[in-house]
Amino acid sequence: MKNFNKSLVVRGIIAVIILLLIGMGAYYADRKSKQESLDKMVQELMDRDSPEFKAEKSKSFSSAENWKTYTDDSFGFSFKYHPGLSVSKTDLQYKGRIFYSLNVDDTELAYPSYKMDEVIDMGLLVLPEETLEDFIKETKDKGAKILKQEAGTLGGVPATKLTVVGEIVGTDQETNYIFARKNGVSFVVGFSEKKGTKINPQTIINTFEFTN
Repeated sequence: MKNFNKSLVVRGIIAVIILLLIGMGAYYADRKSKQESLDKMVQELMDRDSPEFKAEKSKSFSSAENWKTYTDDSFGFSFKYHPGLSVSKTDLQYKGRIFYSLNVDDTELAYPSYKMDEVIDMGLLVLPEETLEDFIKETKDKGAKILKQEAGTLGGVPATKLTVVGEIVGTDQETNYIFARKNGVSFVVGFSEKKGTKINPQTIINTFEFTN
């Protein structure tokens, strides 16, 4: 009987030792995994500041060669945009207006400030019912002042470029609009040319095409 009890005690001790070893193994494995993740994160942060990384990123911002293409068949146009962005289409529920905005999907693209207007400040407005004169009147009615009005193109179609100031109350920030009409519909690309913005709006505008 005593031997049997001793056997149980020995087995219990062995079982406890095995459980401790398993627990310690799991603990150190988890610790190693977390350390590897931390090391990788630190390395990525260091890489971001390397000249090679910055050069590659700069190239991806300025060249549309490997960008995605957004196509809208209902209004017949397309344009290219950086793969770190996405395009949102919103019905403004007013005179048939549709607004297309660019959003940052890739946190790498927004690093280090994570502010959208430091990546790109741009949008597209489709006005099915309005002319250039209507748009200018509405802009002035908001209290904005048109600094310049000059000829331009959008997607190979003759356009008018407006430089406007005073749309944002309390600031002297300038906003540019390229206004073009195609198939009886008005297209207005609005953008700001801020210093330090990662993606130049003109790079996207140059890829704009009418498909109908």
